[in-house]
Amino acid sequence: MMLTKHKIKISDTASFTSLVNDYVHRDEKLKPFITDFPSNNSLQKAIEQKQFSREKRNLLVEVLKNQYANLNVSELVQQNIESLLEENTFSICTAHQPSIFTGYLYFIYKIIHAIKLSNECKELFPIKNFVPVFFIGSEDNDLEEIGTFNLFGIKYQWKTTQEGSCGEMDTADLIPLLDELKRYFNTAIEDEKELLEIFQNAYKANQNLTDATRYIVNEFMGRFGIVCIDGNDARLKSLYKDVLKDELLHQQAQKIVSKTVDNLSVNYHGQAKPRELNLFYKKYNSYRERIELKGGIYEVVNKDLQFTEHEMLAELERHPEHFSPNVILRPMYQETILPNIAFIGGGGELAYWMQLKDLFSHYAIQFPILFLRNSLLFLDQKSSTQIDKLGLTLEQLFIPTNELHNFLLAKNNVIQQLEVFEKNIEEQLNEMLQLAADVSLPLEESVKAHRQKNLNIIHRIHEKFASHIKRKEVDTYSKIAFIKDNIFPNNSLQERHDNVISLYKIYGKNLFDILLENEEGFGDDFIVMK
Repeated sequence: MMLTKHKIKISDTASFTSLVNDYVHRDEKLKPFITDFPSNNSLQKAIEQKQFSREKRNLLVEVLKNQYANLNVSELVQQNIESLLEENTFSICTAHQPSIFTGYLYFIYKIIHAIKLSNECKELFPIKNFVPVFFIGSEDNDLEEIGTFNLFGIKYQWKTTQEGSCGEMDTADLIPLLDELKRYFNTAIEDEKELLEIFQNAYKANQNLTDATRYIVNEFMGRFGIVCIDGNDARLKSLYKDVLKDELLHQQAQKIVSKTVDNLSVNYHGQAKPRELNLFYKKYNSYRERIELKGGIYEVVNKDLQFTEHEMLAELERHPEHFSPNVILRPMYQETILPNIAFIGGGGELAYWMQLKDLFSHYAIQFPILFLRNSLLFLDQKSSTQIDKLGLTLEQLFIPTNELHNFLLAKNNVIQQLEVFEKNIEEQLNEMLQLAADVSLPLEESVKAHRQKNLNIIHRIHEKFASHIKRKEVDTYSKIAFIKDNIFPNNSLQERHDNVISLYKIYGKNLFDILLENEEGFGDDFIVMK
């Protein structure tokens, strides 16, 4: 299936925040909150400055090999894992929660972007190695977000009584949901049969959601070399103990981040609010609850658990895996355990990363170059044909429906003729008003009032013409509604609403090759495929 790639400026989509629009335009107001904007030079500097010890590399590779022990991996994934032992290897990272059935389309898009940017960096810096890494946010316990997705207009949700970190949850009770989805798969088509088998293997009993997600990502995109990492590991957490200990003892994050948020909020809305203590206490597949410090005692919210300072520090020393950073401390953890130079995220992610720039500096942890993830829209053949017939540009599809109707109405021949008549009448009324002014002021005032009455009548006549033409052109407007529903399901961008299954049924497993070919590592445009 032949597809054509079109690019639209992010700002022309009216779908992104002012912070995102300013970021892609390299606005100087954002410079205090980042290391630098994405460029060859900024990546070169990040490479030169990155410090990642031999001990960390050895531990990272050891953990990755353990996490991949039960998977059939591509030669490229094996090479990428091994290459992390080398001091000239760096990672390009993106991150997301382990969403069931991969959640929304941007889950896939951001991973492909990491792969694409890694490939482009290899071309830019051929004597270096670059490994695309997907950091699985396995400790997140937002089941509402992780356990929900939409498919063909229907919202599906994971029904489970499990609590705690979602990545640790057993996937056995996802099987009923998978059985419900089987009706969408035509197993006579090889690619669809293979997709169903991937989900069946992923969500079999006695496997947690993180392992299932790693399996799916590996099956979908492992041939491109993507390496998944689960930071929920005692050995990796041990590398972050100093920051965790300082948070327990001194609670620096709230003070530092709050000040940065105040500075950022001069021009933009804050994204994530720091707490007094930004840590959770967790037990495997059981619970993940906030830690609060009250009167010198550490309490675990919603649990009958208390620790003195000595007991809490001893627990951290023995079991660092019981401590889980929240959204404020997680990015620094990611950058501590990876030889990372670039992070790829959506607009919301970039916003809260910018809040953390001063916190990174405080702990002397290198802040990565932030890349806005690629945004894509796939137009089906029917929508593309109708767009062409209506004479619309791709940019116009992003304007509100009523404005689009008015645009088409303005192109109508009858309306255009009517506007010529209106202009002539208004010019004659203006000449009449000028003539009255030459006679007397009372006459001028009288004619001015009559002129306005006539203009009001003309306006009402125009509205009647427009109303009748709209009723006559109902087919045109229904086509617009169809197109807009396709592009903005539930008034949202396709990538923030639909699931990968819908595109996989159209393009098969070639979908990932199509994405890799058309996404752009350094791209700042919205990509439309039609």
